[in-house]
Amino acid sequence: MRKSDRESVLNQDLSEWIKIGKHHITSTFFGAVSTIDSTQYTLYQKSGETETFNQIKINNPWVAGKSITGWQLMGPGIQTPEIDLDSIGFAGPIVVAFRNDSTLVCLPGTGFIPSFFSLPKFMSGGESDFFLRIDDGERKKIYNNKGEFLFASISDVIEYNNEGYFTIHRKGKKGLLNSEGKPVLHPVFDAIGTVKNGVITVLKDQKFGLINLSNRKVIKTEYEKNVLPYNQSKLIAFRDGAYAIITWDNKPLTSFEFEEIRYWNDSSALVKKSFNWILYNFIEKKILIDKIKKFKWVQDTEEEKVMVFQQENSVGVLSNKRGTVITPTFSDIINVGSSSVPLYFTEKHVEEAGIYVVIYYNKDGHQLRKQVYEVEEYERIFCTKNHN
Repeated sequence: MRKSDRESVLNQDLSEWIKIGKHHITSTFFGAVSTIDSTQYTLYQKSGETETFNQIKINNPWVAGKSITGWQLMGPGIQTPEIDLDSIGFAGPIVVAFRNDSTLVCLPGTGFIPSFFSLPKFMSGGESDFFLRIDDGERKKIYNNKGEFLFASISDVIEYNNEGYFTIHRKGKKGLLNSEGKPVLHPVFDAIGTVKNGVITVLKDQKFGLINLSNRKVIKTEYEKNVLPYNQSKLIAFRDGAYAIITWDNKPLTSFEFEEIRYWNDSSALVKKSFNWILYNFIEKKILIDKIKKFKWVQDTEEEKVMVFQQENSVGVLSNKRGTVITPTFSDIINVGSSSVPLYFTEKHVEEAGIYVVIYYNKDGHQLRKQVYEVEEYERIFCTKNHN
């Protein structure tokens, strides 16, 4: 509540939780802070406890307040607040404090760790995880989020990669270590990507390769663009200006002849050649559908891919699980339902008769309703301008 230059906070019983006064009140993760002339700060905790300081710093889950004797830190893992600290700062969820000639580090849930002799650096390890790095020249020491020593490495730079791996830089080259500091990839690459599902992209001498860290399968650095996963056993590679599907043994399943390749299912792919799309079975080396001018996804998920496609001048619906849902015989098809529960509005224009045949189909391609319209009638149910 605010009245003139005074503020207060009431609880659900309309009792004063913070009494009215000449202060500015700000809500925080632990309760509230009231400020008087930017020189005095009072912390109001949800428990009802209060304390006043000359200066405060807030960095969830930490609160630090400064009084005449020094800084005081409050937060998880600290049963009795540390007091008389000379200075204090934050690096992510880490607290770094100084007292006399000592550097103290505090981690959530662990309290102060006095064993660091130089300022640690924070390394994010994902949404909730993190690591500490202590630099001693080229020697880098890595600690986990409990302050426990993991390993040391001789490198110019070390940083967290993903899935428990660390990227190291040494003399302009990059490599990879595991969570125990053991080399997984020696620093011989110009660049390495982010580990995803145990797979990492590597670059050497301006050529790309791919390495499966789980089974040690290696695609040598010989391709002009990133080697991309098609599925768990097949890859998409680019060489001599065109794409192909290859195996993890680096054997081509198709020729390097396509402008683009998209996943359809484990045996067939949508491939683009000469500006047209083709549904190609690369196991049987057979074209299933060709001359697809364009397509639009109705559903594009891991469970199923469904698209409205145009072949020559006719439009149909195709599923990677169920095959042809609607045969491509229509002038236009619009999904008037949702991606998960489509309802297909199909149109066939019979120009000679001056009529439109409209049929509604459900997601499985079963006919629900059919109607024939004269041109004037059809324009009333379908807005061509909005459709375009």
